[in-house]
Amino acid sequence: MDSIVRTIVDMDKRARERTKEDREYIEKIDAEISIEAEKMQQEHQERARKVIEENERANRKKINEELRELDRRATEISEHLNDLYEQKGEEWAESLAARAIAD
Repeated sequence: MDSIVRTIVDMDKRARERTKEDREYIEKIDAEISIEAEKMQQEHQERARKVIEENERANRKKINEELRELDRRATEISEHLNDLYEQKGEEWAESLAARAIAD
């Protein structure tokens, strides 16, 4: 009878040790998963940051090109208007004066 009880106690002790080992293993795996998940998240954030920076550079370049084109067109239009004014300024002034007097 003692040997049966001793066997049961030994089996229970081994089962508790095995359960403790299993819990420790699970905790270790959980910790490794957490570390790996954090690492993956950081890598993802770094890739996203690089994509955002690349997009920002491309957008700034495009905006600067468009601004240069707008400046060029504005200068072209301004020069054209100045040319028109030089050509027809007196005519316009006389026309405006005539209208003002007529009213």
